[in-house]
Amino acid sequence: MKIDYLVPLFIFSTFASVIFMGILITTFWTAVAIISFIGYFAFSTFRVKQGIKIQKKRKRGISTLLSFFIVLPILLGVVLHYEGYSVSKLFLQLIILYNYTIFVIINTILLPLFFITTIKNLPSSYFEKNYTPKLTVVIPAFNEEKIIKQTVQSVIDADYPKKEIIVVNNNSTDNTKKILEKYQNKILVLDEPRKGKVNAINRGIQCAKGDIIVILDADTRVLHNTLAKIVIPFVNYKIGAVTGNVKVDNRSNLIEKIQVPDYNVSMNLARGVLSLYGTMPIISGAFGAFRKSAIVEKNVSIFTDDTMTEDFDVTVKLLKKGYITSYEKDAIAYTEVPKKIMDLVNQRYRWLRGFIQVYFKHKDYFLGAAFDYSYNIAFFLLMNNNMIVPIIIIINLIAIVPTILIGNTDLVIFLISLGLFNITMFSLLTLRLSGEKISYGMYAPVLMVLFLWITSYIFLKSVIDQILHKEKAWKKIPRIGTT
Repeated sequence: MKIDYLVPLFIFSTFASVIFMGILITTFWTAVAIISFIGYFAFSTFRVKQGIKIQKKRKRGISTLLSFFIVLPILLGVVLHYEGYSVSKLFLQLIILYNYTIFVIINTILLPLFFITTIKNLPSSYFEKNYTPKLTVVIPAFNEEKIIKQTVQSVIDADYPKKEIIVVNNNSTDNTKKILEKYQNKILVLDEPRKGKVNAINRGIQCAKGDIIVILDADTRVLHNTLAKIVIPFVNYKIGAVTGNVKVDNRSNLIEKIQVPDYNVSMNLARGVLSLYGTMPIISGAFGAFRKSAIVEKNVSIFTDDTMTEDFDVTVKLLKKGYITSYEKDAIAYTEVPKKIMDLVNQRYRWLRGFIQVYFKHKDYFLGAAFDYSYNIAFFLLMNNNMIVPIIIIINLIAIVPTILIGNTDLVIFLISLGLFNITMFSLLTLRLSGEKISYGMYAPVLMVLFLWITSYIFLKSVIDQILHKEKAWKKIPRIGTT
């Protein structure tokens, strides 16, 4: 793929951030922070590539990477005081430094690795053209009359020789079951009286005959080669699950278009990078494949409904059992995303609340000795997207007012402008590398100004509701029907 004007623009924006940090403190201290982090990352990469694991048990403790970002504000505060900044300005300067240190480090590391996975055609050690294990596609469905036809038809049309299709009708009150009856010669339709997606999934798994089980949301369609692609990594018997490359299907209004760079940057970019390490912290609930022997214990599925994100929960269970979780970027599926702002808020609330629930449910694992270097990196990136970024945004919003009051309006404008420019360049490059239209990069500033701040509000609400043990029903996102 040809490298064009986007590369030097991104390099310029990254160096602009570094130079700005160097203005606030000496370039030496900035370089030490960045080089130290990259050094740890490189060391981790070497350890993973050499197949070296931590053999001896260690005491429970927090992740090294998370520790770095917890200690970082203290280190920067000491540096600022040493450099002669007044106490009144110290807090504001500290916020700025912390924000940009994280931003520059993440961008400096992630983009080159994503570039490697996309541009350089890395041969898969698991590749085998004729590997076609018996496959079962399970589609849980509740009131999906607008979308179920195109989903089922896409699976029927998919090129795969040994596939079984099971659609579990989960108490639908619309015409879902009537539509499915037209496909009875090609699919198996089951009725599940117990409400909830997990119950529908478990019913499908119980009746599945395939060695590999694909869980596909009813609003997600696959391409002709998708199923053939997603089974490839399972040649390695250590792999328990593989997540596909999920993209946005409906792209009509502003809310939908914002989610194109969001899915591309916050999800598929990180998955592409982590594929180099053989570690995937979340197998997509919209489209993921599982080895049946890995998710069934004593004839009982390990999917449970005690969290709001069953996909994250089951992934951690597989990792705790010693399985590898992987990502197949060529196994592409298109899913419907929320078209209204409140539907988007409800969806992201479920994701963030579920993330917190799973973290506390498996805290013995996250804080225990099971992590090797690859998991350390994977779950740090997950923590960064779901916790660190929202917290930074909340603190920045609080800091804007006093910054303006002490006469630093120009600084606020400069920071916002630099941030918008950076996120736009980052989005444009990742969109180009992913084969998406770079025109969606124009929505990146809206993503930063509107979407990220909304996410921060959702994060706060999720934390408070979890502390108060507030029950929250799963609100189904209204279907659109993209065809």
